[in-house]
Amino acid sequence: MEFFSHQTSYPFMATRKVWYTLSAVLMVVSLASFFTRGLNLTIDFTGGVSAEARFQHAANVDEVRERLSAAGFREPQVQNFGSSRDIAIRLPPDPKVTATEIRARLEVVLTGIEPSAQVVQLDVVGPQVGSELKVSAMWALFFTLLLIFLYIAVRFHTWRLSLGAILAVMHDPILVIGFFSLTQLPFDLAVVAAILAVVGYSLNDTVVVFDRIRERFETNRRSPPDVVLDQSINQTLSRTIM
Repeated sequence: MEFFSHQTSYPFMATRKVWYTLSAVLMVVSLASFFTRGLNLTIDFTGGVSAEARFQHAANVDEVRERLSAAGFREPQVQNFGSSRDIAIRLPPDPKVTATEIRARLEVVLTGIEPSAQVVQLDVVGPQVGSELKVSAMWALFFTLLLIFLYIAVRFHTWRLSLGAILAVMHDPILVIGFFSLTQLPFDLAVVAAILAVVGYSLNDTVVVFDRIRERFETNRRSPPDVVLDQSINQTLSRTIM
């Protein structure tokens, strides 16, 4: 399937400095935000309580948050999900309180707002488990990049392309992490899985482009490198966008 109806001839190499600058700025902003603001880690990494509650009518998130604070819950995070009648509640870890006690206290608060309200799900993640998940996620990203480096080195018989592939692949997850840092959207294990998927798609496109570049260099040895690179990128542009 082709995205463009005809062969493109965009001068990518002629404008590469513009894209280098834009990419560098975005990466610097992303890294600066990550190291200064951090990520809004969910209980998957920090530990704590995650509960889902359902109301018969639209839930007032602000009222629920105020009632929970008044009932002694520390720093409750409340937001709608799915519909206006469903809410998600996140609480910091408290090793002195059991899951049964937390559920009972939540039900008292929620039924005080609406008698038909009920807690439909409650999960408790200990701080130790959250810390282990954080380390596991970091190792997963590290070994992914290491295997990519080895794969490219074996496939193209040079470490230079491996280094280029790693730099290209790292670009995308850094921007994704920077986006989550800037927006402070919840960062959980699902996001880690999504980042690994982004790495996979980026690697697939990188291999396709590198393959075409190698083919073009073998058949056009006298052509300037800029011309060969432009031709290769344009010939794979539809696949890249799709």
